[in-house]
Order: sequence, then structure tokens, then C-alpha cells
Amino acid sequence: MALSGSFTWKHSNGHIGLILKWSAVHNISDNTSTLTVRSYLWRQKNWPITLNAERKMTHVVNGSSSSAVAPQISGDVNADTETLMRTTTHTIPHKEDGTLSVPMSASYPVNLAVHGTTYNTFTVSGTANVDTIPRATTPTLSASSVTAGQAVTINLPRNVASVTHSIAYAFGGQTGTIITDAGASYAWTVPTSLLSAIPNAFSGTCTLSVTSFAGGVSLGTRSIQLMINVPTSAAPVVSSVAISEVNTSVVPPAWGFYVQGRSALRILTTATAQYGASITGISVAVGVNTYSGADVTSHVLTLAGTNTVSVTVTDSRGQKTTWNGSVNVVAYTMPTISALSANRCNQDGTANDEGTYARITYAATVAPVNNQNSATGVIEYKLSTASTWTQASTFPVIYSVNSSVIISGLNVNNSYDVRMRVTDKYSESTRNAEIPTAATILDFRADGKGLGIGKVSEIPDTLDVGYDARFRKPVTIDSPLTASGGLGNVPRIGVNNAEAAMAVVNAYNADANTTLLPWVLTNVNGPTSDFWYIRTIINVGSPTGAFNTTTNRKQIAYGYQSNAVRYRHYVSGAWSAWGAAT
Repeated sequence: MALSGSFTWKHSNGHIGLILKWSAVHNISDNTSTLTVRSYLWRQKNWPITLNAERKMTHVVNGSSSSAVAPQISGDVNADTETLMRTTTHTIPHKEDGTLSVPMSASYPVNLAVHGTTYNTFTVSGTANVDTIPRATTPTLSASSVTAGQAVTINLPRNVASVTHSIAYAFGGQTGTIITDAGASYAWTVPTSLLSAIPNAFSGTCTLSVTSFAGGVSLGTRSIQLMINVPTSAAPVVSSVAISEVNTSVVPPAWGFYVQGRSALRILTTATAQYGASITGISVAVGVNTYSGADVTSHVLTLAGTNTVSVTVTDSRGQKTTWNGSVNVVAYTMPTISALSANRCNQDGTANDEGTYARITYAATVAPVNNQNSATGVIEYKLSTASTWTQASTFPVIYSVNSSVIISGLNVNNSYDVRMRVTDKYSESTRNAEIPTAATILDFRADGKGLGIGKVSEIPDTLDVGYDARFRKPVTIDSPLTASGGLGNVPRIGVNNAEAAMAVVNAYNADANTTLLPWVLTNVNGPTSDFWYIRTIINVGSPTGAFNTTTNRKQIAYGYQSNAVRYRHYVSGAWSAWGAAT
């Protein structure tokens, strides 16, 4: 390619010929070139010739033909000579890519014999390949999308090697220049700082604008779009999750562990969003319970052992980061009084149904709580008709006790209530027993208004029975049935009145471990030392099935002064731990 050139035809023996010369001037802004085309008659020296002036020189340039009378040629020349025959100019557009090829020819009628050959016309032709005009580059990309922080190649297929490029970006309101003198391509590493323009999206469209220059002159701007994606590494950062004890008055932090049924967790999460996003949610799961917020307080931990803690942080793009941890919860249950019995005896403890002494035998266990728990046991007794208790014995319970104590001064005509209380750091359990009157088969009250069977009659207007009873015939009950000690091993009783559908408390302060009543209000062996409404559901297998304290059953506890709900079950002779309802 060039901006000038020539084409020549000469006779094979010399003497005469035709030359066509061209030159071009670019107009970059219009993408055109102006070509000047000149035709010359060449003569060798000492070769005379005469051609009159009526002859016309014809130029055909880029398919356009024009003719004009050429100068007259005559005589001889002393040296090889080029005589200008005609000059024409032509403005011709280049192709879109800046290239231009121009076919051209010149023809001149001569009717001349040269070395025995007659020529009617001399003709010369050729194609002028004009230098390419620089054009604005249309960019392409090595990939249509890229993850921020990674590189994409911007291909710049310029049509002229001297063309340079300036590349700029526009993304979500942010603009900037990438490079000002790029050549044929440029590898751009997409800065992650751009992501602040899309705080609520996983991706966004970036417009790349390429301006081409030639000799400092702008050739135009072409644009292309690139999808920029948010990397997974842009998810929220959980810098810390601080777990601490809420109930520090009962579980000192210095212990270094948590206690079943007493500890609750404060969970403080510190998290940050990245690249312009914001934190939209923090979900904290402690076991099966879920809470929301950066600073949450859990329920009281009801399960011993490893309790999982999971914190999930969500940002405004919907990306999530999860932190997983756990806490160790030391087992705790309320003190268990596994045995309490009271029998009349002699002073030395020998059994005697008519004795004025009584042996009280007891057994209890207390949860050690990693040797941080302490407990005290108390044995008390009173007349069954009295309200004031007398303390018979007090003793430490170092996690288990199995012993007995003898009390004196008992009247053979009275029955007595016996109570054992075991109080540890957190709660108190109680269990009751009875010392009956002295044994007798039948006893009439002195006033004639009471009858005792198997014991002394103590209560006026009452059949006071000290034996187990079995009725061989049907029993008709015209008044409400009161079972202060539980129903025991008896068939279920059908109730037809509307009261059967109501949640009526059947007893107060009953032992939840042994009660068989439908509803009780108690703080004995409930989920905590607080009062609970406890519903006992018993599996008897059939409408007439019998049940007792060894029958499989389930209990649901409702907080007396709260909305808390707990549950547990009794299977194969053992109670499960109280669990939180979900």
C-alpha cells in the first residue's frame, strides 16, 4: 500500500510507451482519498514521431471514464522523454475498514506502426492500493461475563497498527478510565471496588467505551457490555460470635460450663458485609430454637451434653455466611427422693404396729453439676390434722444419701404425716409418707360418730380405713371423688358430666414423678422449681385398662406465670428430661 504509484507499458523493442502515475491524499474524517491521475507518452531519444492534436487521452478510474484532447507530438528528442498527456482528479470513499483499491487505465489512439506492427491504441492499466485510513476500532471480549477480581481481555482489532485506544468504564453510576494508550488488546482485572455500585445484586452490566486515535485525532468511540459478577468471597464476614451465660447469679462464669435447666445463652454476633452490601439479617439457632438479631438471649437450655449454636448472617445481596459452634451443658435434674417410708416401731427400731416410735427410712440423690452443687435434706413430721411441721433431722446430701431416723413421742391414736425435703443450689424436691395410728381391726369413735377399720378412728363422720380395700360388687358414688394421693392401680372411671371436658386441677403440690391425676398444679419435680400446670396422659391400652405409677405415660407442663411449655415421657421405668415444645 502507498500514497503514490505508477503503471507502465512500453513496446518490446523500446522506442515508445505509455505511463500512468497516481498520487493520493487522505481525508480521515470523511474516510475518503483524493487521487490525482496523470498519463504520459514515453519516447526514446532519436526516434522521431508525429501525432496530431485531434487525438484524445481516455482515463478510466474506479470505473469512471473521461476523455480529453491530448497535446500534439512531433519531431525527435535528444533524450528519453515523458510528455504529460492528461491529468484528472478523483475523490473516492474507502471501505468501512479503511481500505481502498482503485482500478485505473489510460488509453491513447495512435494508428502507428512500430517495428512492423501497427498499433491503433496504446493502453496502460493497473490497480492502485491506497494506504488504509485509520478507523474507530470495534472491541470484542474474551468472555461476556467475569467475576470481580478476575481478568478479562479486551480485544482491539485496529485496522492500522498506529491506532491507539483509550478505554473507559461505566458501572452502576461509577465511571473511570482503564487505560489511555492501549494497542491491539488489554487484559483488565476488574476491581472489586466496583461492587459497591450493586449492593443489592449478584451481578451488574458494565459498559466499556473504546475511543480510537490516529495521530492524536479521535476516530470515534465504540462500546461493548460486560457482565460483572459478585464472587462468593464477597459473602458477609463473621468476625466473632461471643457466647456467655445470662443467669450469672446461678451459674457463675468462672465455672466455665453451662447447667441444664438453669443456663441461658447470650449470643453476640459481630459481622460485616463486603463491597457496599449491608447486613439484612442474623439468624441464631440454639438446638431446635431460632432467634433473630445480633444480640440474642436463648431459652433455658434443657438438654445436657453438647448443644449446637449456629449463626447465619445474610447480606443485602442474599449471600450467606454460617458460623457453627457448640457449648457443653452439664446435666442437672431436681433432687430425686427415691424412697421415703415411715413405720411404727420400738425405741430400738424394731417394728411394732402399736409403737410410740417410728423409723423413717429415706433415700435421695442430687446432681453433682461438676461438683459445684450442694444440698441439704430435712425430715419433718406432724399430726395429720395439724398444719405445723416439726423437724426431726437435717443432714447434708453429698450427691446421694440412704439412711433412716427414729422419732419418738407418737400417740397410738393419731396418724402423722412425714415429709422429706431435699434442697440443692437450684430447687427443692419433697416427698410425703404417713405414719398410721396403732393397728386395730375395728375402732369406734368415743362419740359414736366415726368408724376405723384397720386403724383408730380419727375423723368424725368418716369411715376411716387403714387397709387396702377391694370391692367385689359395683360401687355407686353420688358425690365427687377426691383422690389426694393419686388414683393408684384402679380402672378408669367414666365421667359423663361437662366437667370432664374442662382442665380442672385435681391436686396441688403433688409429686409430678408419681401423680396419676389428669391435672395438677405443682412445683414438685416439674421442669423447674416454679409452679407448673402438669397434664398427665396415660397409655392404658383399652377403655377398661388399669394403670399405676409404672405405666407408660406422657406429661405436658404449662408455666403457671409464663407461656413456657415443656414435655417429657415415662417409658420402661424412667422419665426423660424435660424438653422445650416447639
